Amino acid sequence: MTRIRVTLVAFVLVLLAFGFLGCSQFGLFRPQEFDWDPPWIGNVSHDIAEERYLEADIRIDWDAFVLGVHDAEVECRIMVDSGDWTNWSTAKRSHIFRGLRKGDHTFTIEARTVAKSADPFLYYLSLCLDGGANPPSVELKEPKTECSGNGYGHVSFRWEGSDDATAEESLRYMCIVDGKSVWGDEWMEETTCKLTQLESLNPELEDNSLMQHTVEVRVRDVCDREGSDSLEFLVPCKIGDPPYVKIRVLHSVCEEGIGTVFAQWTISDDDSSEVDLHSWWKLPPYQEDWASIPITDGSCEVKGVPNGLYTFWVRAQDRYGNTNRDTRDVDVSCDCE
Repeated sequence: MTRIRVTLVAFVLVLLAFGFLGCSQFGLFRPQEFDWDPPWIGNVSHDIAEERYLEADIRIDWDAFVLGVHDAEVECRIMVDSGDWTNWSTAKRSHIFRGLRKGDHTFTIEARTVAKSADPFLYYLSLCLDGGANPPSVELKEPKTECSGNGYGHVSFRWEGSDDATAEESLRYMCIVDGKSVWGDEWMEETTCKLTQLESLNPELEDNSLMQHTVEVRVRDVCDREGSDSLEFLVPCKIGDPPYVKIRVLHSVCEEGIGTVFAQWTISDDDSSEVDLHSWWKLPPYQEDWASIPITDGSCEVKGVPNGLYTFWVRAQDRYGNTNRDTRDVDVSCDCE
């Protein structure tokens, strides 16, 4: 009986030995390095280290750890956009990216345990570098109109944009006239826009009243923050004849070898009173720019004109923007000894 018991014990020990070797062969009893959850990244913060006109240096800080394991060794690396990764580091939990352009950027932080038994963890941070406390602003200037006939006009708009942190050349604009964008859905760099064939008269009224138009300009910075300005305007281009203008008197006199040109003209219009008429004159090449003068005067005296042949111009405009011109040549010859 004792012999049988010893034999059974020996047989069991042999089975256990073979079982242990088999399990070890297949890794069932092989010691594991770690069986942790993936590492975690938290407490991510950012700060502008240094700011310049078009770019900035930004500092990214973070923590990396394994939940429930206080002594886990975790290494990290970071990159911006699709650039190069930094080197893996178990100690580094911050990085400064230098010379980043102002605008949108994506920062990617990757963490893994040194044991590498768990999958790495990726953290994504999207930022827009601007640095300004306020959104951009834009100021519309008074529009300019050129009448094209039949009650329509070409209107030009101009504006100035500003931002306390973004360069002006980085701003984008949208010009909207009467609720419709001139450039469709596009945001453009241009600071002017022109619309042709804008209607002058209001078709819903029978008293030839001018139509009220509205222009709005929106500005957007690199971080898609927006500002706007708008104003109402008229297109003073009436269907009808332009004003009548005629140079009546034009001559020159000499005083001590210096010429003086005298001019007189007449302007009239059937649909406008004198207070609604405007006139300008110029004497190229002595005076190339138009000079405004009250319509009630209808005359001018130009002194100090050197010898030469000149063309005197007069331009008239009525309240609706219709214009007309008249020109005459004048010879200044002062050969006094």
